[in-house]
Amino acid sequence: DKIKMYTPKSMISVNSWDGYMKDGKQRKHLISIMGKVDIMVLNEAEAKLLARTSTLTQALNQLKCKMLVVTLGSLGAIVKMNGESIMIPALTGMDLKIVDTTGAGDTWCGAFLAAYKTTEDVTKSTITASLIATIKCTGWGFEELLKLKFHSIDDVVKHVLKLKERPKQKSLIEYFKKG
Repeated sequence: DKIKMYTPKSMISVNSWDGYMKDGKQRKHLISIMGKVDIMVLNEAEAKLLARTSTLTQALNQLKCKMLVVTLGSLGAIVKMNGESIMIPALTGMDLKIVDTTGAGDTWCGAFLAAYKTTEDVTKSTITASLIATIKCTGWGFEELLKLKFHSIDDVVKHVLKLKERPKQKSLIEYFKKG
């Protein structure tokens, strides 16, 4: 409430951790602030834990906030706002080598928020988050992210298209195959 009082135009988001949902007191705090924040980003397991249910459908029905974003890993994400839920699929068709998924969720969340702040378009923001998180996973730690210099959402798309078109390095076995 104080943040909105001092900076009414600010966008407030919460991205939590499943440990808070297991602790009764912390879970109650999260539930109480959901109605006050602009965006709540959870993964599927966190959404179910917070709602104390075994299905995502029930969690989506129980959790109330302006915009609820539930990430689904390789499936994409579900965004619920204004009583409507939409599923936005994750990036597919890219034959990229996944090296390290540590931090992929945090990367996804940061990319989503940055894209949403820029575009106010949920679909573009979700797709951008998927692309950036996928790029992050192609290297150890955040090494691949540190190489990126995007000035717009279109730059992200162009970068991914270049990755798709890049010739793949052949393995030694492929060089020695007959035929």
